[in-house]
Formats: sequence, structure tokens, C-alpha cells
Amino acid sequence: MIATVGQRMAQWQQEQLDLTNRNRLLHLSTSSTRPTSIEIVAPSVEDIFQRLVSGSGWTIRGYPDGERAGSGTNVEPTDISGLLTDGVSISSMLEERVNRVAGRLLVRARQSEQEQGVNTLFIAFGLLKWREQSSGETWRYAPLVLLPVTIEELPKDGAYRISGAGEDPEFNQTLTERLKRDFGLQLSVELSEGSSLADVFAEVRDIISSRAGWGILEQAHVSHFQFHKIRMFHDLGQHV
Repeated sequence: MIATVGQRMAQWQQEQLDLTNRNRLLHLSTSSTRPTSIEIVAPSVEDIFQRLVSGSGWTIRGYPDGERAGSGTNVEPTDISGLLTDGVSISSMLEERVNRVAGRLLVRARQSEQEQGVNTLFIAFGLLKWREQSSGETWRYAPLVLLPVTIEELPKDGAYRISGAGEDPEFNQTLTERLKRDFGLQLSVELSEGSSLADVFAEVRDIISSRAGWGILEQAHVSHFQFHKIRMFHDLGQHV
């Protein structure tokens, strides 16, 4: 039987939607052995978000060796007030390491633009702590709000800088589809001009209030996500 155009488009639409646990939109691993993301611990997630949305950028700095607070590669964000100046953000990693990770993010961003014609670099705001009904104590951490960003090297400063890519922030629709399928949760949060992360987080907390142990980590992570596929999923849905 020959498939109709509508059937083919419906099949193609489903192929864009990866609801498996390997999708980083459903679980962002923050491994310290070979990190693929940069967590920004200061200033607040709201300050980081509002500055990027307004068109300004952030220079990402790490802890210099003399400020190292922990025994591991990452450090605990303790007294960092003296490191903060206008337009400067602080990562949880030491200076040398955050620059290595930022360099890898820059290389991959260029590859994505050249090979796929899309920007896959985002900053994720807020991580939903959730788990499957049958997974016991295995917790997963899914980004909530994603904002496309660009990254550039600042050779004179020995640092990297992220800026908004000129697009609007979006809620993680892959997470919305997964929680709707598995739990019947309607985690559909609309972001409008002037939206604050505090409002978004409050709305999500209200929706997940019946799920024991679930919560939100108010963190910001710069990383690569295949977010363009969920956009294709919804675009195709309008024509099926």
C-alpha cells in the first residue's frame, strides 16, 4: 500500500521527536570527567537571563587557582563577590578548564553552522529534577527554558563571551511531550515578552506539585542541544 503524502509527513514528524533518555533535552549530564557544558554560578540565573534577552552578553570566567575552594576539578561557589564586575559571569570550574570547555563549544558551534546550517548552542535555565515511574531512585535533570546564544573567544582577555543569538527564549517542548506521554502532565508554559524565570519556575512547581521528590534546580548551563528538531516537529504538525 502506497503511503499518502499526509502519512509520510506524519511519519517524518514523529522521526523529529526523540523522547529517549539519551536526549540531552530530557537529561543533561554534568559529568566532571569530560564536561560538555558550562555551569554559570553567578550572578543569579535571572540576571544572566535578562541581560542576554536584552541583547547584552556575558564574559565567562572561572575560579583562578588562588580562589580554588574544593579538592576536585569543580569548586564550590562560596565567596565570589570580589570576582564579579559588570558583564562578567563566574563558572563553577577553574579558569583554565572553563576555557578548554568553552573552546570545544565554540568549535562545535561552528561545525553545526557550517554542516547543518543551524545553531545548536543554547543556555539552559532551570533543570527539572524528575524520574520515570519505574526507575527507582534514578533522577534525571531536564532543561526548562532554552535561549540560543553565540560564543566568541576574547584572546586579549584570555576568556570567552556568550551573547544572545537574536532569538526568543523557548520552553523545552521535548520535555513537555515526554511528561504528557508518560504522566499525563500538561507542562505547557508560555513565554512572552517580559517573562521572568521566577514566574516560569513558579508555574512549573505548581504543575509538578503532586510528584514526590520532583523539583527545580535554579541553574544556568551553556551547552549544545538538538532543539531545532522539536521546532520541525511542531512545524510539520501544522501540515499533517
